[in-house]
Amino acid sequence: MKPKKLLVLYTILLLAAFVLPAVANEQNMDMGNMDMGDMPASDHAAATSEGGHSMEGQVNWLVIALFLLGTVALGFVAFNTGKLSKINFLNNPQIKSLLKSKWYPLIFVLPTMLIFGILVIQLFFGHEETALNFGSVMVWILLWPILPVLFLVFGRLWCSVCPMSRVSDEVQRNVGMNKKVPKFLQTYGVWVIIFAFLVITWVDTVLGLVENPRNTGYLLLFVFAGVVLMGAVYERRAWCRYLCFLGGLSSNYSMSSALELRAESEKCKACKTPTCFKGDGKVDGCSMFEYPRTMDSNRFCNFCSNCIKTCHFDAIRITPRPPTSELWFIKKPRFEESFLATA
Repeated sequence: MKPKKLLVLYTILLLAAFVLPAVANEQNMDMGNMDMGDMPASDHAAATSEGGHSMEGQVNWLVIALFLLGTVALGFVAFNTGKLSKINFLNNPQIKSLLKSKWYPLIFVLPTMLIFGILVIQLFFGHEETALNFGSVMVWILLWPILPVLFLVFGRLWCSVCPMSRVSDEVQRNVGMNKKVPKFLQTYGVWVIIFAFLVITWVDTVLGLVENPRNTGYLLLFVFAGVVLMGAVYERRAWCRYLCFLGGLSSNYSMSSALELRAESEKCKACKTPTCFKGDGKVDGCSMFEYPRTMDSNRFCNFCSNCIKTCHFDAIRITPRPPTSELWFIKKPRFEESFLATA
């Protein structure tokens, strides 16, 4: 199938994801309004509930299956065409100028820091009911559902504008000890993330994080303290790379994203000092411990643009790619990351 036809099919599946559930809900409402004659009220409710659940459930599962199938097929077929790999967004002067600017990603971090401060204040001093608390609504109804979508489209771009990490960077720059990350965390960090994720799920079940704005606030402050502490002790963004449970999830999602940052190996051959990894004295090296020259996955790149700023050979590329294309060619499958995806 040609890429254009596949893209049309993919668009149809996206529309179906919105239209079919709405049609099912409308049919369920019509069924609920049918005259049941002398049927007892309890039987009437049971029949309506059973019929609605069955139809809506079947439609939703069908849409999900078709959507996933279309996404995977688009990734596989379009990847083999190789046309997208010829595009480099850094050839656009405006995009390149922005990413090389000292104000990137700061211009996006400052608003997120302001929003984070407002959320914390609202969680602790706002309304006690979740539905009426601005902080809870933003965290659980808006941010939590939308982050996976952002990861799927832009990879770990959110991580570069995370307000917690920015504060950690400043602490590290001024009072950080910059110790090497222990081998234990490098090897078993993903399992620590999995354990933390399960603990948070258990705490939510027992104490109610979603239902209690104050508990949500305590969770955010606990994570914030961990981020700052790790930044004060260890080098670079050790928390983001090895301990952040949201980062662990985003590393899986980002492998399906529509953007990738890579280095052109031919240009890298002329480089004798890997400033993209070590920094150049003015700009730090990769905060996520990545070496662009050998990087072949989106798992940890957060598009901070440090490598773009420090590379003297313009070897860095930001390229669009078909969603899920990376999943077809994983060189080293990791059981722990597969386990995290199902946790």
